[in-house]
Amino acid sequence: MKKRLFGMLVILCMVLTMLPTAVFADECEHSYDYAYLHSDEEGHYAECDYCDYYDESTFAPHSDEDNNEHCDFCHYATGNTHYYEHGYYNYDEYGHYKECDYCDYCDESSFALHIDENVDGYCDVCPFYQCIVHCYDTGYYHSEPAGHYKECDNCQYYDKDSFEYHIDADGDSECDVCHDYVCTHSFDVGYLYSTAEGHYAECDHCSYHDESTFEPHIDEDGDAHCDLCYYADDDGHIFEEGNYIPILDGHAKACDFCGYCDESQVEPHIDEDGNAHCDLCQYADDDDHSFEEGYYIDIADGHTKLCDFCYYYDSSNYEPHIDKDGNAHCDLCFYANEEDHSFEGGHYNTYMNGHCIRCDFCYYTYDNAFEPHIDEDSDGNCDICNFYCPIPGDLNEDRSVDNKDVETLLWYTLFPEEYPLEGAMADFDHNDVVDNLDVEYLLWHTLFPQDYPLI
Repeated sequence: MKKRLFGMLVILCMVLTMLPTAVFADECEHSYDYAYLHSDEEGHYAECDYCDYYDESTFAPHSDEDNNEHCDFCHYATGNTHYYEHGYYNYDEYGHYKECDYCDYCDESSFALHIDENVDGYCDVCPFYQCIVHCYDTGYYHSEPAGHYKECDNCQYYDKDSFEYHIDADGDSECDVCHDYVCTHSFDVGYLYSTAEGHYAECDHCSYHDESTFEPHIDEDGDAHCDLCYYADDDGHIFEEGNYIPILDGHAKACDFCGYCDESQVEPHIDEDGNAHCDLCQYADDDDHSFEEGYYIDIADGHTKLCDFCYYYDSSNYEPHIDKDGNAHCDLCFYANEEDHSFEGGHYNTYMNGHCIRCDFCYYTYDNAFEPHIDEDSDGNCDICNFYCPIPGDLNEDRSVDNKDVETLLWYTLFPEEYPLEGAMADFDHNDVVDNLDVEYLLWHTLFPQDYPLI
């Protein structure tokens, strides 16, 4: 921390020394010998060698004869697209960023600390030169929420093999070794840290995991994933549901059960509906999101607009909550403190086999609120939530040969013209089914007989 403060002071001094040049730029006798260029979306201009003045009479449009989406003269990104295939980096004493192959734009999200595993004084990734031999005598530490590493006295390198969990023997919420804040671990949320052998309870707030809670993986449903932590071996992932995750300039299929994606199978984005979002993974460039529908997401003590086509939101457009109607819920995003939800109106979230009471003003429902439907008067409607829930005990599940036939019957009942019955199923009498919901319940029973029994 002391070294970082010193570095910031040095940078501040450098900025202050540059101020007179900026203040007296109008007095500069402009010169254009170095061929500096000032660029914007339309083109570029000759820029003074010594100040930021540019001559508007020298305007020229961008040219991109090599088709790399960058101007051949000023390197302005004409297509708002940057490429990082050549391995260029922008770096400082703290770390490095990927730099575009054709201009000086750097991707701040790609920041990484310098690495010098062969201890030759040079970063293994970028050309930055650092310590030849790292020293750890002063007692500097690189700190993370769960623990700390020994940090070199002369650079930002830290020894990854020196990791230790924080120690707080005196209970002052400060690590006795690195003096950083110590997390008071809690395990209420149910996060799990996974390895090939099993999983451990992981802290709700940091990456600490309690080794005394180790349990082996369980896979009772036979999907090759642990039923608790969803861990799977590399060859156990399944990609049948059509889930995708954006990667680089495209997307890759995501596992149906855990979200793992194979980065070697990247495909380009597709946008056939013209909404500037990929039709498969919903990716869009930052300036292509649309916020016209009025969707909101709550963040901190307020909310921001949510994109109409994906879950992107711009936190810079944060606005405070509004409650003009006095129901303790925001009028735009419906956020409320947990103690301010109201359950007096008898509203329910309904499902095929039960219901949960929900807040009168939003869809919040408290833990363990689920209850099965009750139909004591046998009118086919739940006595509590009024959901239509006939229990088709008179339907013989043997009418269907297998699950696929039941699904075919469901789609035929809902959309008879688009999904006609064929083959042996063509003899089925549509009038035998009381209504569509009976067929849907029969489908769920065939797939999950224990959860949806025929009574």
